[in-house]
Amino acid sequence: ADYITIGQVLDTSTNVEVITAQARTCVLDKVFERSDLHQGRRPNPDLPAQYRFTATMLNKMLNTTETLRDKYAAAPWDQDPIAKRLVEILSGYVPNIRSETLFEENIAAEAAAEQA
Repeated sequence: ADYITIGQVLDTSTNVEVITAQARTCVLDKVFERSDLHQGRRPNPDLPAQYRFTATMLNKMLNTTETLRDKYAAAPWDQDPIAKRLVEILSGYVPNIRSETLFEENIAAEAAAEQA
């Protein structure tokens, strides 16, 4: 459901290129069929480093997610039901991204300490 709501918001956004809803459904189905295309439960310390996001990547995701959340929580979007739902979705992602960022920062700090 979150996936559909985010798609609806993107569909109505200006200057955003999106694929058709039908193509998105096809892509989503393929991602769920192939476990090598998704990581499931995160953070996962057992994943090799090349399959995890770096702290830098996660910080960028966090900043972008918070920026979008704040944008759609404010006027003129704050009265739009889809925007309200999007804000709820994005607000739910923020703690998860923060948690994973801390996890990756700790791994990086431990690796640096071992090399010192």
